[in-house]
Amino acid sequence: MNSEFSLKKPSRTIEVDVVAVGWGFSPDLTLGGIAGCKERVDIDGTTVFAVDPQQLSSQRNIWIAGEATGIGGADLSLLEGEIAGLAASGQGISSQLRMARYRKQVFADALKRSYPVKDGWRSWAEKSTVVCRCEEVSLGEIEESVVELGAEDSRTAKLFTRAGMGLCQGRICSRNVSEIVAGLTKCAVTDEERIASSNRPIAAPIALGLLGDGKK
Repeated sequence: MNSEFSLKKPSRTIEVDVVAVGWGFSPDLTLGGIAGCKERVDIDGTTVFAVDPQQLSSQRNIWIAGEATGIGGADLSLLEGEIAGLAASGQGISSQLRMARYRKQVFADALKRSYPVKDGWRSWAEKSTVVCRCEEVSLGEIEESVVELGAEDSRTAKLFTRAGMGLCQGRICSRNVSEIVAGLTKCAVTDEERIASSNRPIAAPIALGLLGDGKK
């Protein structure tokens, strides 16, 4: 694979039972989105919440910490949570704590710049490759929605194919669909489109035990 993520030529096929691939994370923004918290697009293309130095969102009395403000790892999330807790309770935030967060944030941003997901990933897929697993929509169907049906953005492609309309509501595939359509139309994915694709009006239930020690 070259620096643009395209497959090198010549290549060879190796028979295996399973290949598991993961590249990056996408935070769940449902609750903050319902509350009307302002979102932004991070340097890696991920949609996250915009917060001030005290982790305060655009909505009064809503502080946000962790991956929902930018993917940066557990240590950064803990520091952000501590700052948010102190701010929410009206306590002061030490310069040492602010500097610790800054250092972790600089490191996280450097990783995002060094290891971006580049456009060449689309060359790995075949027309039969399933892009939306919930609705079983293939790459070929998305391409057809653009080439044959005239879809000019991911929203229109979604209406033609149902990609992103399944159980996960696009949490898994929305970014991939947007970038596939953008590659075919030669139009870059806009920040507005990325933010719009992250908005979901219905939150998924979660047991309180999962937020604590795992016990019901």
